[in-house]
Amino acid sequence: MDKQQILESKILIPNIRKESEQREKLLSELEREEGKLLVLRTTIGYDKTVLLSQYARLQGHICAWYHLDSMDNELITFVRYLVRSFSKALEGIGLHEKLCMNADADFSNRPGKSLAKGLVQCMDDMDGKRLVLVLDDFHVLENSEIFKFLEDLLDYIDHRFLLVVGTEGVLPDSFAKYFTHYKDDDDTIGYTPVVKKSSDNDDTKPLQVSCFGKFRVVITKTGKEISWRTRKALELFAYLVDLEGKPVERRVLLEQLWPDNAPNNEVAMLHNMIYSIRKELRSQPELNNLIQYKGHQYCLDTSLIEVDLESKKQICKLAEAGKAEELYEHRETLLKHWGAYLKEVDGTWCMARRTYFERTYGKACTLLAAYCRKRRDFETEASCWSAYMAADRYSEEAVAGLLRCYANMGERHQMQRVFESSQKIFREELGIELDTEVVRIYEQGLKDAKYKH
Repeated sequence: MDKQQILESKILIPNIRKESEQREKLLSELEREEGKLLVLRTTIGYDKTVLLSQYARLQGHICAWYHLDSMDNELITFVRYLVRSFSKALEGIGLHEKLCMNADADFSNRPGKSLAKGLVQCMDDMDGKRLVLVLDDFHVLENSEIFKFLEDLLDYIDHRFLLVVGTEGVLPDSFAKYFTHYKDDDDTIGYTPVVKKSSDNDDTKPLQVSCFGKFRVVITKTGKEISWRTRKALELFAYLVDLEGKPVERRVLLEQLWPDNAPNNEVAMLHNMIYSIRKELRSQPELNNLIQYKGHQYCLDTSLIEVDLESKKQICKLAEAGKAEELYEHRETLLKHWGAYLKEVDGTWCMARRTYFERTYGKACTLLAAYCRKRRDFETEASCWSAYMAADRYSEEAVAGLLRCYANMGERHQMQRVFESSQKIFREELGIELDTEVVRIYEQGLKDAKYKH
């Protein structure tokens, strides 16, 4: 496999910040794990990447690392990165040549099984050390072929191997047979540790809300995600979250939920929705007063919820102010593509804010990419353009920027992949060709990249 097809930063274990808290108890529990699959599902505000990088550096095992993003949803891309990550990990003990897997092989012939056989041969010569694969940000994956690949890998490999998955979501049901069992804080048996933010002065809020991508509301203590009785109930709660604690009259709520044709019993339906939400939360006494009704107005007690909205607003403010250097300091938050604001909500009331976040996110990625280019940090620049493309697949500015970046890196194969993929999207989904300037950048980039080698 050609190393130039790989962004090395995605398979390097991140450096740990000196000030990061070392979670000794949890790391000790992870180290004792004997199963094939460990799922680390975190609530909003918990730095799971730091914890995983601390775990990856523990003695007694050999660790391969793969930080995922939305561009990794093609099976061939995923497997190539995976093989390169394993090869890099095994290189330190001279076993990388034993990895019997050709990433360009016929993918219809059970590549997961083939990789498992190669890894088993390597583990035979590892002097009892365990081989660990960490997949960070697993929730960005949506391709069923990749899930099947991983199932085959786990089926055909033994317990000297451990797959550690870091995610903010839930794994497909088909992975249930591999899940590690554990004892959680409530003394009940589960399959995946729900990691909570903690400190000496624990100020963790009892409810975690994610507004970007899938709208998720999670009870912090149990990790249970709220299920919505109806889509209107989801929209009602999302609307109250969007207000960030500001009170709203019942009349306005009704107008927002039913802007066109209000049902005859709209008030009763509103009360039923509020009741159903409170019913979902009643297992946590501290959430009894989350939805408040005072002076004929409803509002949320924001002291009880932690919302990802605030960190995104901070990024947008930096972008609007043109503060590229400060954006670089917050690049980890920026480069994990947020997803559309309240994506699952159909109401027109959230459209203006959704558009604002989409526009400003693109501006932040462009600003940070230019700053990275000046620093000659081309890998981070490539991540900026990739994140922008994930947010807006029709942005020719992002396509052109990524092509220029790969040209500077001498990455001909990556240029070809991006250009061909974008060309296909524009032709099949928009019925148009890429702008001639983008084509010119691509052709010139191929020439420039050729001369670099």
